[in-house]
Amino acid sequence: DAETISKGAFLKCKALTTVNLPQNLTSIAGQAFWDCASLKNIEIPSSVTTIGLQAFFECHSLESIELPSGVESIGENAFAADEKLTKVVCHNATPIDIHWNAFYGIAPNAVLYVPAEGLAAYNADENWKHNFSSILEISAGDEGNIHWSYEDGVLTFTGNGEMPASTAWNKYASTTTSIVFGSGITKIKENTFQ
Repeated sequence: DAETISKGAFLKCKALTTVNLPQNLTSIAGQAFWDCASLKNIEIPSSVTTIGLQAFFECHSLESIELPSGVESIGENAFAADEKLTKVVCHNATPIDIHWNAFYGIAPNAVLYVPAEGLAAYNADENWKHNFSSILEISAGDEGNIHWSYEDGVLTFTGNGEMPASTAWNKYASTTTSIVFGSGITKIKENTFQ
């Protein structure tokens, strides 16, 4: 299993639509997916801490991205010129260190969703405010190695390992219309969703 996606590893793979990254990945180097114009789906594993310079630059089909709570830094133009990118969900309550133009040229109506306890901090951070005119609260939390988020009727679980009994399900069962499991979920225990 790779721990790093190296610089330019998938540079200009224009037909590439989906990538399943290794669950122990810690770094996505600069220009790793530059100009993967058809890339629509990529799940960043919870182990990733760094997204480099222009890592997803000119990924013209990318519409949304989830940044796990372990991400500590995002480089210059990392998601720039991704003009269809309208939704970024950031699971870190403390603003991630980003370059001021990390998301330059994304959709003008793009929304950044952050945990409730980090909302004020993201709205006060100049680099995040420069990239997003709309920063809103998401409902999210952690249950062991599993991270959950709830938005618009969709309950999403990411992380690595077995799915424990879910407090998120208890809270949102009556309004959940869809459940999404990340590829790192290895087992759903008996009576998890009851």
